[in-house]
Amino acid sequence: MAHTTQTVGWLIDLLAIIFVIARVIYLLCYWADLAWQRSLVWFVGLVCSLLLMISPTFRTILL
Repeated sequence: MAHTTQTVGWLIDLLAIIFVIARVIYLLCYWADLAWQRSLVWFVGLVCSLLLMISPTFRTILL
């Protein structure tokens, strides 16, 4: 959604980077069989996704 609406800013970049890092850490937690850590990392990725989807609504803050 952020890409489609051409929303730019430091927060969008940070959320996208955190999302990718969270997914990599999730995979590592899955391989290590760390249940609650895996759930926590999944939740962080989910929050980043949701914030990226609603980012056009707070476009003025991002600049």
